Amino acid sequence: MKKIYVILLAMFLVLAVAGCSSSAKTPDGVTGTGTGTGTGKAPERITPEQCWAYDPYNQTEKYIGLVDYVFVAEVVEQMETFFDKKAGEPVQTYKVKVKENIKGKFSTDELINVYAYGGVTPDGKHEYDYGFNNLKGGTYIIAGLFAEEDTENYKKGSLFLDIDIDLPKDYKGSEAYSKWVKAYENEVPFKGFGDE
Repeated sequence: MKKIYVILLAMFLVLAVAGCSSSAKTPDGVTGTGTGTGTGKAPERITPEQCWAYDPYNQTEKYIGLVDYVFVAEVVEQMETFFDKKAGEPVQTYKVKVKENIKGKFSTDELINVYAYGGVTPDGKHEYDYGFNNLKGGTYIIAGLFAEEDTENYKKGSLFLDIDIDLPKDYKGSEAYSKWVKAYENEVPFKGFGDE
C-alpha cells in the first residue's frame, strides 16, 4: 500500500539517508520575491540541507518508485507565495501546462497548480532556497507527491514538487528526458522504508 503523506515531503529534506547537499547561508544582497524587509535589504537566503530517501539523480529508478507523479511541463506563471504554518516555511505556487506524462495521468489540455516549498517569509526577512523553488518560464521534468490532507492553503490531492530538471525547448532528444523515461520503464516500486 502506497500512502505517502505530505510530511514525507518534509522528511525528504531532513532525512539523512542519501543525496544530501551541504547546508549554507549566503550573505544579504540576493534578490528575493515577496514583500521585502522595508529596509532596502534583500532577505537573508537560507539554503536548507536537502536529503532524499533515494538520490533522484543516481538512483532514479528507485526515486520514481517513491514519488506519485513525473511529467514534462511548461511553467506558465509563478503565482502567490503563502506561508505554511504547519511546515513553518513559505510555499510558492506555479501554474504549469503538462506537455507529457511520464508517470501519472494529467490532462495536457488544462493548466494545473504545482506547489513548492521555498520563497520569502511573510516578514520578508528570510528566503528559503531549496534550489528547485524558483521555476522560471521554461520546460522542466517535474516530480513530486500528492498532498494527503486539506490545509488552509491547499486541498488533498494537490501536487507538491520534490524536484525539477531543466529541459531544452526541444526536450525529446535531451539526455535528461531519455534518462527519466528509461528510469520509469525500469521503476523499482516503493515498498516502505527498511524494506530493501
